[in-house]
Amino acid sequence: MAQTNLSEWSSAKKASVNGNIALYAGVFASILCGAALALGGPIAVLLAAAAMIALFLFTRPFAILCVLLSLIAFEAINAIQPRELYTITIAKVVGGLLVVSLLPYFIKGKMQIKSGIVVGIIGVFLLCGLASFLKAVNYTAAVSSLFTFIQLGILFVVVGVLVTNIERLRVLGKVAVLTLSVSALIGIGQYITDPTVRIIGVSQNAAVLSADLYVALWFGIALMLTTKVRAAKTFWAIVIAIISLGLLFSLSRAAYIAFIPSVAAAGFFWGRPRHTLAILAVVLILIVFFAPFTLRRLAETGVEDRSTRGHIYSIQTGINIFLDNPFIGIGIGNYPEHYLRYTSDVRGAPRTPHNAYLGIASEMGIFALGAYLAMNLMAFHSLWIVSGRLKEKRDYEGLIFIGIIAGALTAFFVMNIFHSLQISKYLWVLFALAIQFPWQKEPIAGQ
Repeated sequence: MAQTNLSEWSSAKKASVNGNIALYAGVFASILCGAALALGGPIAVLLAAAAMIALFLFTRPFAILCVLLSLIAFEAINAIQPRELYTITIAKVVGGLLVVSLLPYFIKGKMQIKSGIVVGIIGVFLLCGLASFLKAVNYTAAVSSLFTFIQLGILFVVVGVLVTNIERLRVLGKVAVLTLSVSALIGIGQYITDPTVRIIGVSQNAAVLSADLYVALWFGIALMLTTKVRAAKTFWAIVIAIISLGLLFSLSRAAYIAFIPSVAAAGFFWGRPRHTLAILAVVLILIVFFAPFTLRRLAETGVEDRSTRGHIYSIQTGINIFLDNPFIGIGIGNYPEHYLRYTSDVRGAPRTPHNAYLGIASEMGIFALGAYLAMNLMAFHSLWIVSGRLKEKRDYEGLIFIGIIAGALTAFFVMNIFHSLQISKYLWVLFALAIQFPWQKEPIAGQ
């Protein structure tokens, strides 16, 4: 009996050490990216990339995943900087190397995919993207977009096979919160210095960054609720406050609209709908009294508002393109190439779809849209099934994580109506966590 207890303690200790290594690796990568942004220029970024490459060569797969998620976080915010080309490019290259470094584990059979049906759906989605090449006008954009979705598919599988227990999920959450909270600080700084400036994401406006901040917000809440250390609770509460301010000052109407559904979904899947609705009511009252600018921003829905007018043009164009090309679309990544042919936009500049569902339908066809909607449906269905099992086991910690994943996914689902967030890497991380929720008590050996 004593030997068994000692073995269990040793396994738990080893898992804890591996988790700490992964967390420190992710934070280290974040610091390097931040330094590259501050120093600027290709030399600084190349030095940071060299250090990261050296780092992942001597770490385990889960640590590599944490480094990759850190890069994803900074990939979203470094577009704010004028020197974005170097950092974004090197982040994508290093991220690709990190993904490739995980492939030997698949070849050796050390990793097993839990959900073949979902992988099949992703395959259908990618095949539709490949078929849309037949209609593409800009092949450079088509290849780039297809490569992005291939990376997202690989990321989905990697997260599903590596995040195998709650401890790893907690470490992943720490990396997400600590890196994405920097986005909130940058957003607050921009709003204070110039209230007319909005947070700028990689490919769109505030919504890209705000969606990622929802991920950080919900993970922060889970970390605060599941820790037993008072100092840690205080720390995560401060981080949550910073991220919440970042969401408020983003001035993203999509983010504001997604707030109520996101909180309601989290409470529903957590199994505490009444408590959640009470908290939601208090928060809304506080917003009305202390952040009235959010209500003014939501009220800006007239056609005289430039953003609203652009959304209307984009949606009309997406519908018309889809009706003309319902089966294989006009080519993945080629919506901007056709935008001006279908619209009377006086600015004369191409736009992105500003609606994930219309964007997929118009570029890749109805079957790709069906596959994408199936991914969303399976994610929520899986969370509902798992939440029922966890309620039977009275696993309150697991239910908290189920709730925060549902809340973050709902935020993406709603914001996809107003923006093309289907390429957001954290969305696909959430898909993986929802569909292949961690069940194992101990990490797989060698990971």
